[in-house]
Amino acid sequence: MPTFLPSPQLTVYRNGHVNLNGEATRLMPTAAAVLLLPPTTPGTRWQLLPRQAATGAIVLSGRPDRGNVRFRAAALAAALFAALPPDFGGPLYLELVRLSADEGYELVALRNSAQHNFLAPAQAA
Repeated sequence: MPTFLPSPQLTVYRNGHVNLNGEATRLMPTAAAVLLLPPTTPGTRWQLLPRQAATGAIVLSGRPDRGNVRFRAAALAAALFAALPPDFGGPLYLELVRLSADEGYELVALRNSAQHNFLAPAQAA
């Protein structure tokens, strides 16, 4: 049986709520806020940059010691869900991939993050 190593992930909901899993929270132990930078050229991805000060950034809420940190990101949710069918009901799962030691993280869609949501209605029929 393969060993499961959880990866740092975000769960993005259509209403703009974003939850960080415990692994993602542990990557940013001193962050009080994050900056979300949209792609600027084709082939680039959204970036998440942890910040120690909330000035000009999105404030994190929740308890990092419990791994339930969250924030609101309406622009991220709107951009991601715009590329999906309107009947797509589930959340999207994104992995945090380190850019470099001090730069932050790229948000990369998990390979099957949407697929199981597309299959759910068909399996119910």
